[in-house]
Amino acid sequence: MNDLQVGLRIRELRGGKKQGEFARQVGISQSLLSAIESGKRRATRDVLERIRIITGVSLDWLLTGKAEPWPKLAEQAAESAAGYAIPLRIPIQSTAMANPAAMAAIVPPKNAYIEIRPGTVCIEVKDDSMSPVAWPDQCVLCDPHCLIKDGDLVVVKIEGRAQLFKRVYHDKKHKEYTLYSVNPAKPKPPLDVPEEKIEYIYKVIGTIYE
Repeated sequence: MNDLQVGLRIRELRGGKKQGEFARQVGISQSLLSAIESGKRRATRDVLERIRIITGVSLDWLLTGKAEPWPKLAEQAAESAAGYAIPLRIPIQSTAMANPAAMAAIVPPKNAYIEIRPGTVCIEVKDDSMSPVAWPDQCVLCDPHCLIKDGDLVVVKIEGRAQLFKRVYHDKKHKEYTLYSVNPAKPKPPLDVPEEKIEYIYKVIGTIYE
């Protein structure tokens, strides 16, 4: 087992989650998770099993990188191609406000589902500052395990605020994120947020209409 490669795959699975948040989910310290991700410590079988349960990824992929990460989804894709689709149903988890002034979320609908890999959630947008990327009441698909890159669309939770749906840029030198709206008809100033104020940040991988 290559400890560094295993650590990199775990980092990939963590996606936009902070190390502390993911470490708490796994049941280990942030310092141990940091050492595992950097290849300085070997992940025990117990830790790998916990990560497998949390993310739904296959243990073979975690160990070797050669197996199918989400074998059940691969089976579903094959069955779908053969005309025997078995949908993986993910409920809308919550709403995200595109307006940075929002202090509370709106109650999401209850009966909308999507088909996507384990861990992904569907979040409903509630204003038009991100139109035409996503219109009010349209839903965005968020994968917590994807790495975040500059220019990505994200749903982000800031301390003391509702979730926001924005385009993001990360200033690593100054340790802050800048969040942008995209609607040219309703321009809004960018919002600069220190890294320590971000509770989590999820990459938006697609949109759907109810």
